Amino acid sequence: MFKSFFENFITPKDNFFGRFMLISMNKEHEKLAMWGRSYLEIKKEYTILDLGCGGGRNIEYFLTKANKVYGIDHSPTSVKMASKINMQAIKDGRCQILVGDVRNIPFLDESIDIVTAFETIYFWNDIESCFKEIYRVLKKYANKDRV
Repeated sequence: MFKSFFENFITPKDNFFGRFMLISMNKEHEKLAMWGRSYLEIKKEYTILDLGCGGGRNIEYFLTKANKVYGIDHSPTSVKMASKINMQAIKDGRCQILVGDVRNIPFLDESIDIVTAFETIYFWNDIESCFKEIYRVLKKYANKDRV
C-alpha cells in the first residue's frame, strides 16, 4: 500500500492516491509556482509549453496571459486531470495537453516562446537530452537579454 502511494509522486495513477496527489500538487505547489511565474514576461501572442504539467494549475494560469498553451506529462492521469481543469480552453482551441516524454517533445523547432517545468526535473531521466529538446523547441530571439 505504501509503495502504491509513493509511486504517485513520480507517475500519478488513476486511483484515489493518484488523484489525491494531483489535487495536492495543484494546491501545495502554488506558492512556489507564483514566485517562479512572477519572473516571466508573458505576452498575449506567446505560445507556452508546461512540461510535467501535473494537475494543470500552471496551464490554467498561463491561459489567462497567453493565447496558446500546451502541456505534456508522462502520466495519463495527470493529462486527464489537467484537461478537465482546462476543458474550455481545449474546446476553444487555445490549449492542448498530451501524454509525452520530455526527451521527445512533439513540437517543431523554434515553435515555443516559453517552456516551464515546475517541480518536475528531478524525475527526468537523461536530463541533458531533456534540455537539448527544450532548447530545440524554444524560439531563438535576436535580443539575448530577453531571458
